[in-house]
Amino acid sequence: MDFDFFHRKLNASFEIHFGPGYDHKAILTEVNKLSDVPGQKRSPFSLIFLTDLKDQYFGQGIFSVK
Repeated sequence: MDFDFFHRKLNASFEIHFGPGYDHKAILTEVNKLSDVPGQKRSPFSLIFLTDLKDQYFGQGIFSVK
């Protein structure tokens, strides 16, 4: 999955696996390209999802997107 894949899915609904027992539906609201890193083959990008989580916060990390 790369920037183009997620950019085509803007405003789509996903299921995010934050950790054991923490699967939540989320809507992809923003996809941004980041500055290239010299020597890296992949182009970095960031994603912002909107969830209905109110009592929990998950920051930057590695999550599974389904």
